[in-house]
Order: sequence, then C-alpha cells, then structure tokens
Amino acid sequence: IEHFSPRILWIRDREGHDNNFQQLIQLAEKHQVAISIPEEGSLWREGGESLQCVANISDWVNAPGNTESRSRGNSGLILKACTQELCALFPGDIGRSREQSLVVQGFDLKADILLAPHHGSITSNSSQFLTAVSPKYLLVSSGRSSRGYFPHKGLAKECESQQIDLFTTSDQGTLTITAKQGSYQLYGYTKENSNPLSAFTPILLAEPPPLHLGEIRRRFL
Repeated sequence: IEHFSPRILWIRDREGHDNNFQQLIQLAEKHQVAISIPEEGSLWREGGESLQCVANISDWVNAPGNTESRSRGNSGLILKACTQELCALFPGDIGRSREQSLVVQGFDLKADILLAPHHGSITSNSSQFLTAVSPKYLLVSSGRSSRGYFPHKGLAKECESQQIDLFTTSDQGTLTITAKQGSYQLYGYTKENSNPLSAFTPILLAEPPPLHLGEIRRRFL
C-alpha cells in the first residue's frame, strides 16, 4: 500500500485468512484507499488498460450449502490485466481442482502471459489449464533455494510440449514487462560476469512482433 499508493484495493472478501490480511485492510483504510470486493466479470478500465475479475472463487466457497474448506490459496481472485498490446492472467495459488473448474465452466482464460499458479508447484499448473490459457510466456515466481519444487521438474517439459516459453525469477531475476506502440518487451535482470559486486543490468528476454491495429481492437474491445 505504501509503496504503490493505489486508489483502489480489490480483495476476495472482508474475512481474509490471517492477521496479515487484516493488517492490509487496516493499512488501506489508514491511507484512504477504496476497498472493493469484485464479482465475477467486474471490469475496471482506464485509458487503454483494463483489469477484469474473471472469477471470485470466494463466492463459490461461501455459496449456501457448500461444505468446501476456505483454504488460503484456493479461494481468491482470478484476475486478467490487459493493455492494447497484451493480456496477463493472475490465478493466485489455485490448485488443480480449481483450474479444472475454471476450464470446464468455460471461463475466458486466454492470455499472452500467465503467472504460474502457486509458484509453479506440481499441485497446480495442469496441462489442461495451460492449454486453456494458451500463453506465450509462463512466469514463475520462485527462489533459488526452491528449485525442483518451484517450479516442479515436469513443468519445463510441459511448456516445451505446448510451445510456451518458461521464465523464472530464480534464473532471470525480477521479471518486468513493458508495453508500448503495439508490442511489449519482457526483461529479466543479471549481474555482469555473475559478479556479486556488480549492479543489476536489465536483459531483454522476449519481444514479440508488433500487433496490427485491427488485432489490437479485437482483443481489447
């Protein structure tokens, strides 16, 4: 909240799941940040950018008669952020059962970039889910000490079979996406000659060809 200074904070519900969540709410209220609980299909737009709530899985869990557990990662928001150049899907820490539900129910999951569910864990990132999203790039947030688990060992092979480029923060450092003029660039960071005393230097990892105007309109409108 203090670093990004948002105007609006989207949350799954008011209950949350731990003290850290309640502290986040208190901090947002302290800084007069508007708090909103988006419903399925909620859309925020500004200029050529949009943020859509594909699904609020907390609503599924809290539905009358449901006896399912409100586990931390399996009942959050599924968000899709789009510019005129690309769309990115943020599914949080959902597991394979949630992935399957989203696919079977026909949610619009298509995106150029997918942030791997649950840091690329084997309990997530099913083949069916990756096929439904059909991303060009799969990004995994993981530490160097968690290699082999985050991402799991079979994920690279699955990405290769689906022609998805896989990038991890453990290998490429902080991953940054810059969108402009009908295209976008994906950057990682490295230290020159692996020298720990050197400053981090951005390195271009991917740059798809620019989109035609008609294609931009079709995907954004």
